[in-house]
Amino acid sequence: MSRCYRALGHALSGHREESAALSSAALDVARQAGHPFSVTAVLTMRAWANLLCGDPATTEEAAPAALDDAERRGFTLLTGGNLVFHGWALARLGDPLEGLGRVRAGLEAVEATGMRTVRHFQLAVQAEVECAAGQYDAALASVEQGLAEVQATGERFYEAELYRLRAQALAEAGRTGGGDPADDLARAVALARARGPAAPGGPTPECPACAGDRRRGQAVRHLARPVVGQWTAGGLKVRAHDR
Repeated sequence: MSRCYRALGHALSGHREESAALSSAALDVARQAGHPFSVTAVLTMRAWANLLCGDPATTEEAAPAALDDAERRGFTLLTGGNLVFHGWALARLGDPLEGLGRVRAGLEAVEATGMRTVRHFQLAVQAEVECAAGQYDAALASVEQGLAEVQATGERFYEAELYRLRAQALAEAGRTGGGDPADDLARAVALARARGPAAPGGPTPECPACAGDRRRGQAVRHLARPVVGQWTAGGLKVRAHDR
């Protein structure tokens, strides 16, 4: 499982090839050991890493396989997680309503187990899919729930993305009240910058709000222009650790 967590770390840092290699190695080890839960867990975390890399195509391939395995073996928590991953992929590939139904079903399944770990991340995924479906009020509510989870649990690896999503929801809905998208985006960038330097010898990681995801990065740059333009004299830069 240690390889899986390293794969997630690389995915958050935008290192797709390293993440994929570690996921594949972990799956080989789990299958050789013949341990059913380990196999399902590794399949699940591979789908998660693909999502964190911002790759809906590979997530759409990985999540259904992990979901089938989890359902067959009765692993409710992993079933819920894979529903979330698959729903995100469907939404990004052009079916936000179908995707949203799966994401919400996944969150309900996870909630039924009493598990709160990574819930702020799952709520961020739900908010992203709700934005894709044009359900901005729901997206804002999901963001608020996610931020409440951050405060309640102290888990905050996806906190920056929650603020970016609130900025996106407010901007796309054309809201004049409820907060300033530029303020939320500035906070997202500041939080991402504070997450720490790259691993020694490795490339500088991108902000988790846009790591490995060019389309999302374009949306961030559009929203960030009024904010980051105050910080940079030349071209717009929103990477987490640009110096």
